[in-house]
Amino acid sequence: MSKDINSAKYLYLDKIVEENDLELHIYIHEAVSDSEVIESVEGISGCSAIVTDESCERYRYVFENYVCYSVRNESFTAKDDEEEFEGGLFRIFSKSKFLDYVQSSCIGLDVLAPKMKHYEIACLNHIIDIATEYEPIVT
Repeated sequence: MSKDINSAKYLYLDKIVEENDLELHIYIHEAVSDSEVIESVEGISGCSAIVTDESCERYRYVFENYVCYSVRNESFTAKDDEEEFEGGLFRIFSKSKFLDYVQSSCIGLDVLAPKMKHYEIACLNHIIDIATEYEPIVT
């Protein structure tokens, strides 16, 4: 049994693809800090590489019949104290600007709105946001 994704310290996005119509598959792998310290670069010392090796878990999230998804460069994201979520690197939002955006920019959500959730996977280099009424299938 694989461990909970929220126990990982780092994640990398491996692949994101629609394998079937409106069925989003997100492939993630855990990453760890390499014990070997990298030599000083431009005055910064004591750094170690973040790598994926055979001890790292791999995850596949399948979101069926999603409403919207977004992938952002993590360098351009900021913490927002108005948003509310549970989780660590895999988050479920009860209040978010992404949900506000989806509800204001999509039609036909009057029935789905109470059921719709905002899921987010925070990876190194990528932040993936998904709005859907269905829980993901995780393998």
